[in-house]
Amino acid sequence: MRTMRALLVSLAFVGAATQLAPTVRAQPNSAIGSPLYDGSLPAGTITVRVVAGTPNEAVTGADVTLVVNGTPRVARTDSTGRARFTDLPAGATVQAKILDTESKEQVSEAFALRPDQGAKLMLSTKPFQGMGGMPPAPGGGAAAGGPQQPPPPRQMSGTPRKDGEVPGGVYQVRLTYNSLTIKNGVAVDPAPPPAGSPITLVGYKSDEKVDVRVGTTDASGLVKFDKLDVSGHTVYFAMARLPRGEGFDRVSSQPLQPDPAVGAKGMLSGEKLDSMLPNVDDRGGVNLPPNTVRVMLDGVTQFITDVTLVDATTGKKLGTVKPTAGEPDPSDFQASGGFEPVPTAAPGALSVEVVGGPSTATSTQGMAGVVIKVLAADADPQDRAILDAAPTATTGPDGKVALTLPTDVPSKLVMTVNGRAITTDPFEVAETGGVFKAAFVWDGAGKPSATFTVPHADNLVLYAEARTSAQYYRTLPFQTVPNKGAQITLGIGPRIIFNFELESFVEDEMMGFRGIFTLENYSWLPYAQTSDGTLLPLPRGFKGGLVHENFQDQVSIAPHEGLRIVRPLAPGSFKFIAGFTLPADGGDIDWSLDLPLGTWDSSIIVKTLPGMNVKVPPGVQGRYVQMKDGSAPQFLVSNIRILPQQSMAMTITGLPSQPAWKLWMPRIAGVLVLLIIAGGITLALLKRPEPRKREARDATKSRRERLLDELVELERTGGDPARREQLVIELERIWE
Repeated sequence: MRTMRALLVSLAFVGAATQLAPTVRAQPNSAIGSPLYDGSLPAGTITVRVVAGTPNEAVTGADVTLVVNGTPRVARTDSTGRARFTDLPAGATVQAKILDTESKEQVSEAFALRPDQGAKLMLSTKPFQGMGGMPPAPGGGAAAGGPQQPPPPRQMSGTPRKDGEVPGGVYQVRLTYNSLTIKNGVAVDPAPPPAGSPITLVGYKSDEKVDVRVGTTDASGLVKFDKLDVSGHTVYFAMARLPRGEGFDRVSSQPLQPDPAVGAKGMLSGEKLDSMLPNVDDRGGVNLPPNTVRVMLDGVTQFITDVTLVDATTGKKLGTVKPTAGEPDPSDFQASGGFEPVPTAAPGALSVEVVGGPSTATSTQGMAGVVIKVLAADADPQDRAILDAAPTATTGPDGKVALTLPTDVPSKLVMTVNGRAITTDPFEVAETGGVFKAAFVWDGAGKPSATFTVPHADNLVLYAEARTSAQYYRTLPFQTVPNKGAQITLGIGPRIIFNFELESFVEDEMMGFRGIFTLENYSWLPYAQTSDGTLLPLPRGFKGGLVHENFQDQVSIAPHEGLRIVRPLAPGSFKFIAGFTLPADGGDIDWSLDLPLGTWDSSIIVKTLPGMNVKVPPGVQGRYVQMKDGSAPQFLVSNIRILPQQSMAMTITGLPSQPAWKLWMPRIAGVLVLLIIAGGITLALLKRPEPRKREARDATKSRRERLLDELVELERTGGDPARREQLVIELERIWE
């Protein structure tokens, strides 16, 4: 009975797991822009990850502004979409900002830095769609009832969406020049759609095979791909090249893992056909010479000896190159600084001081030749006409220059440093002048890369790959264009990272655990351990494993083993909610968890009771923390980092347990009852009833059997002790 109660309580907690303690790292839509404090980051460090609508699509090379106590700092996102800020003052109030695809500012919450740990943020340049599958498509089918006019096509480009009107295993892709509208619930392209244009669909399979298909758009710009693999073992990438101006908009999608029950729609959009904006490039945007492909290595690169370029359609290897260390990129810098008023300076007077240098330098020097333009606070720095007409100055050999600014409106500066332009926050010099101090620091060493020469061909699709003795690595698929080269990143790191964020509760002589389990697939290929899926072991001896109802079609309980993800893991993050219980033996719980995938930055909040003690694994931190809801402090086991093919051992002692006499008395009573019954049976066998007593004996026997059945049932269920004693007395009388 106690086990059943624990299971029911566990289910209730699993159902309410969306209200876990703040250490649980769920990333719902509402988490965009919200800080996630992380003990694995040094104090004074913040990482801001920028994505394009989903964590599967990192935005590289984007400028992120972090306002620290009113002073902005700028850093550029790396190949994982992360910008890193370090050496921030404890207790400082910070806020992160980026520009989205519409050049509108997206900001995070303003929050205070903790003195003992860093923090993580996520911001998105597109409407955030989360991690658990695809959102509905606008217009028709499952999406009916949404807004009549969705965001501009370019903003929605590359995000597959489920649609109830599309059969399972079908992917409908539309190509447009950012001119699609919705009329009467139907998508209409008022400009001439790119009819007769090829769209390429590349399938990456879990067994490393590749499937490439090419379709041609119809008169409305649509291509329909059918008979896709719905087993989950293939993810698909759509891509196209749209001629515009003197070049091409190179557009591509996020990965799609087809659903067997419902199909998907997607959109690939460049800019408007008459737009003067630079050509779109969803796979990088670096201007390399034509016929050049550069593969940048990122991560743990020292084990990579060769990089191979492959024609995705034919599987032919086009060349193998040994990576070499690249030159530092001074345009990939971190920027800090801001305006400081000087009471003695005249209104409108501004002194600009710019310093900078590589991170390997012992000090930064004044930066000469930095071009500075002065704009009104509300001016668009992307408007070429406004920028060309703006007052301009250049820093001298000491990195300084004096400016006179208007006093009737706030101003901002556009600084071009190492070929990269950044815009400051607005400031005022109406009442007093001041000084604007800016510092720029960049890596002193470049990342390794491999460069190939590949003649352009229409519909040529490529990918790069590398192998070590333990793992296979592959880039995203990409196309070439005739007027410039291509750059793609090959990430080198763990294939799968497993993380759990659990809370505990106590029920009688058991401890329950529930929370969020996360698997990050850092490859572009689907992942499954075996044909049966991926097994996540639970602690040995677990009882009552439960999966939240929202995930029961994807995760099941494997008895005596753990949690089984039945569908291959698509690239990116997969999260689900589950719970289980562990029985205590004499008030102690031995947590023994096998970790074939290892774990990174996991944590457990242990509900503490008087007299309880938690012995954490070696190298793992444990401390008492105050809960935000005002409840009693709980014991936090954090920063759990264990390598693959190892185990996690933990002991919890001092849980409630019954006194020994309560355990032994029922057993002793049961033994006595059995002895009495056995003795009675023996006596009965020794006494042969006379024929005249046979009728009475039969009645007594029937009554005795009924009493014995009732007694056995009471012993089995632990029922009413008083009734059990009465039954024993009656049975004794029958056998007398």
